[in-house]
Amino acid sequence: MPEPERQVMFAEIRSRVEQALSLLAPLIPQLPEDSRSRAVSLVRRLSEVHEAVTSK
Repeated sequence: MPEPERQVMFAEIRSRVEQALSLLAPLIPQLPEDSRSRAVSLVRRLSEVHEAVTSK
């Protein structure tokens, strides 16, 4: 894949991940109490991976 196309695709993916993370966080309090901890951990890990990838 040519570099310009790769950069466009990366920007689109990054934007969608950011949207997903911003939508997930407010939903966590609505989960059953026994699921919240796992959901928080999952969203935190997704955020960490996203940050690591986008900071390169």
